[in-house]
Amino acid sequence: MGVLQPLGTRQLRLIVGLLVLGSTGLVLALVNGSESQLALDLAVAGTWAVVCVALVRSLVRAARAAEEQREGQALLDAVGEARRHVLRDENPRSAVVEAVARVTGARLAVLSEPEHGALRTTAIAGGDFDLVLPLDQPSVAGRVFTEGTPVHLRNLKDETDAAVGLLEGLERLLETEIHSVTYVPVVVQGTSVGVLSAAFEVTDERRAEHALPILELLAGEVAVAIQRERLLAEAEAGERWRAALISSLAHDVRSPLTSIVGVLDLMSESADPDARRLVASAQRQAQRIARLADGLLDNERVEAGTLRLDLTTFSVWELLQGVVADTGHGLDHDIEIHADASLSALADRARVEQVLHNLLSNASRYGRPPVHLRARIVTTAATGRELEISVRDHGTGVPAPRVAHLFQRFSGGAASPTDHAQSVGLGLWIVSMLAHAHGGRTTYRACEPGACFTLHLPQ
Repeated sequence: MGVLQPLGTRQLRLIVGLLVLGSTGLVLALVNGSESQLALDLAVAGTWAVVCVALVRSLVRAARAAEEQREGQALLDAVGEARRHVLRDENPRSAVVEAVARVTGARLAVLSEPEHGALRTTAIAGGDFDLVLPLDQPSVAGRVFTEGTPVHLRNLKDETDAAVGLLEGLERLLETEIHSVTYVPVVVQGTSVGVLSAAFEVTDERRAEHALPILELLAGEVAVAIQRERLLAEAEAGERWRAALISSLAHDVRSPLTSIVGVLDLMSESADPDARRLVASAQRQAQRIARLADGLLDNERVEAGTLRLDLTTFSVWELLQGVVADTGHGLDHDIEIHADASLSALADRARVEQVLHNLLSNASRYGRPPVHLRARIVTTAATGRELEISVRDHGTGVPAPRVAHLFQRFSGGAASPTDHAQSVGLGLWIVSMLAHAHGGRTTYRACEPGACFTLHLPQ
């Protein structure tokens, strides 16, 4: 009514003035007895009357349009607010039922969802109760849920089972002076997952008649929230399953691998030189598998908060020499070490070795020689004193689309468009996890040519 009042005042004055003018002319014509003047005045008065009626109708239409515009804007605002709650996962059910009550003017707004063969109230606005409706018993809400079609009850007093769809009994329903109820199903991918209802008092019949499309729109927001919850639950379940699989795989690999390593050690003692080279290659691969299994177990411990680091002070130069020797490459041919022979560090030596083995394996697999293995101590204002160990190859580098996902789990794939070797994407993820366990980090930068991965460990 805010638009109708000021417009009505101005137009009313004009209408009254026109009517007074026409009436005055008509009276004067009658007094003077002029038939021609009387006819003219009647025509003028009739014209003014038509104009006045048209103005009044225009005012009414303008007022209705303004009211509909305000109601539409209120609905859009309510839907937008409910959607924000859904996206932020901040009580989306409560936000939706409150939006229903606010926009429709309903006395009660209720959301019911299935649980153990019954519909249970999961959110309510305008009341405070927990209603359980067995789906094997007759109720309007149950019918809407089962059939997936909306229902509007105009007069609950004529519906003996309607009360069951809203409250616990007809007596309690009538005490609230509720006259009608609109029910709509909440549907996700063609399946009903709940019922959204709005109950109105007898004085709100007009609002009740127009509530259905509003409820259907807001039921869509509930459906989005429920679907989002399901997807998150499925993702969490998948993550738990995947973590359990990785842990089981790591444990199952270690047992037979121990036997294989023992047999290879015996063979290396009695074999001829040519056979020993083959055995040495097999030993390196077995050690690589063992490090992968250890990395998987370490990640499980990191995520569980049970990883214990064995921090010791050791020679970085000796560590780098040992890692290079384990790869089977000569120091002067494929891998170049750049480090001060007196450099030492405080860290878990075994796990730093594991990180470097993974980085050197990637450099050998995806890059090209020579590989530069560089270690130094640096001090910055941002990070303080750190040990930096970098592995740089001279290959084609990492394709730009993959850089953002390098240290994520299961981000494997060819390192370049021409490299068809595939991996499951665990090596760099393990590297990152072990670095974080030390309170450090791993970084990547592109070189010209090649790729450079750096381990940063606080000292």
